[in-house]
Amino acid sequence: MDFGNFDRPPFESRERRPVFPVAAFELLGKRSSQQDFNGHVVFEKDGKPCLAVAVADGHGTIGGYAARHAVTTVLGRIKENGTSLEALEHTFAEIHDSITEQNVFGGTTLTAVILEQGLITIAWAGNSQARVFSADDSSFHTLTLPHEYGAHPGETDRLMGQHAIIVDPRHPYARPKKRGHIGIPGGGHIEVSRALGDPETEPFVLHEPELKTVVATPDERFLVVATDGFWQSIDKRGRRKAVERILAESQDAQEASRRVKSLLDKIMPDDNTTVVIVDLEKDGGR
Repeated sequence: MDFGNFDRPPFESRERRPVFPVAAFELLGKRSSQQDFNGHVVFEKDGKPCLAVAVADGHGTIGGYAARHAVTTVLGRIKENGTSLEALEHTFAEIHDSITEQNVFGGTTLTAVILEQGLITIAWAGNSQARVFSADDSSFHTLTLPHEYGAHPGETDRLMGQHAIIVDPRHPYARPKKRGHIGIPGGGHIEVSRALGDPETEPFVLHEPELKTVVATPDERFLVVATDGFWQSIDKRGRRKAVERILAESQDAQEASRRVKSLLDKIMPDDNTTVVIVDLEKDGGR
């Protein structure tokens, strides 16, 4: 496979000054290779600046390629084809097809978020989440439920209706009480109930994104889009409060990113981590 065409999008460097202040970082964690990827692009719609952010978490033999390809493709298509939900759905299908055509085991999650004229549009497949940090109550508010059994009510009901085999990843012959992995026919299991790639997981794992558009509110200070390695590391009450305190005290996205990364360096996540922080208070499109 030629990875030369899947470098991080250079779009942000073309802007003389950032209309949407964005900061990002990646951590290897305790893994041997990096399979998470992020990117963003600033573009115009109806003469006004817009921002698209994407993160992906690859897995399997093709994981690193799949994550980079997914982020690069979705940002390029948003810039070319617009921001309609129909266009986003078509792009996710295109990415899924191109990954499966490689005929190699693996796939990726993908979460894409678009900020335009007071609206936040999200398309996601998998458990890479987008949350907003509100200055009003100094806490996170979830925009995307992870596509996992036990975490997403709709996906949980669907899998139960399909009589999917749900196992505890630590004890593969035990059914979990809450969250669990989906047993793959023929062996193995997968954490997410939606992904791009992984055709062998059908029909239990879907390859279509979930889509939504919400109205941005003035009290929303930061947008944080990150892979599950980040959220799993901080979603213990003490750690989440520490991150929320950092965001409340930070003057901009760069400071927030630097301080959150410092905290994560001390925690040393088990999984790869990629995090994008957008400064909504200084968003030029508001």
